[in-house]
Amino acid sequence: MKKIALLMAILLVVVPLNANAAATPRSIIIKPGIAFSGTTATCTVSITGNSMKDEIDLVAKLWQGNVCIATWETSSNGYVNFSKTKTVTKGIEYTLTADVTINGQVQPTMSFSKICE
Repeated sequence: MKKIALLMAILLVVVPLNANAAATPRSIIIKPGIAFSGTTATCTVSITGNSMKDEIDLVAKLWQGNVCIATWETSSNGYVNFSKTKTVTKGIEYTLTADVTINGQVQPTMSFSKICE
């Protein structure tokens, strides 16, 4: 009888924790980045939605100062691993912006800046 009572006590604690964990959505993650190899910029954006059913739209833009020098668009479900290259000039700072919409909801624009050295 003590074993059954102990098992019931454990189940009362574990079951609600598992139910809450399953109901908790993942956080949306948007990570833009730039890497340089000589005068080639590799622009990347990694996006993870709340679920694999999320419809994700990305517009990535590479900026040299206040001039947009490249624009790319892609869409996917659940996650995006975006990567494109662009020829750039050494000694100049570049900014990659990521405009993301998930399930029709506009997310805050994320950006990453780096100088090509």
